[in-house]
Amino acid sequence: MTLTVSHSVHKTPNLHQPWRVLIVEDQLEISELLSDVLQPLGFQTFVARDGSEATNLVRALKPDVITLDLNLPLKDGRMVLRELAEDPATKHIPVVIISACSGGLTPNGQVVEVLSKPFELADLIGAVMAVVEHRTP
Repeated sequence: MTLTVSHSVHKTPNLHQPWRVLIVEDQLEISELLSDVLQPLGFQTFVARDGSEATNLVRALKPDVITLDLNLPLKDGRMVLRELAEDPATKHIPVVIISACSGGLTPNGQVVEVLSKPFELADLIGAVMAVVEHRTP
């Protein structure tokens, strides 16, 4: 898979600390690609490979934004999303869905963007940057 992204188009706002992005993706190539794209923009990335690991890391890390695949082992992404929405400590964390079968999900409250695989990296960067810009004073 060869993808090119121009980082000069997107500028990370002046942050007091790095924004934390939890990448929930079971495909190694995609999770590495997302990390490789977001880190040079100033984001600190963490990866969960299944739904159970995702919910544990969300509670431990308290990320600023989550990218979430729906097709995950152990606990699917819809269950993860439901658990996040039901927990007062995590229901405010914005989620960008990245999945081959988004099954009619649309942005609503916690879900700020839904990207279907294959997706454009510029769309992912735009979604994450929109969260940062919205939450930066």
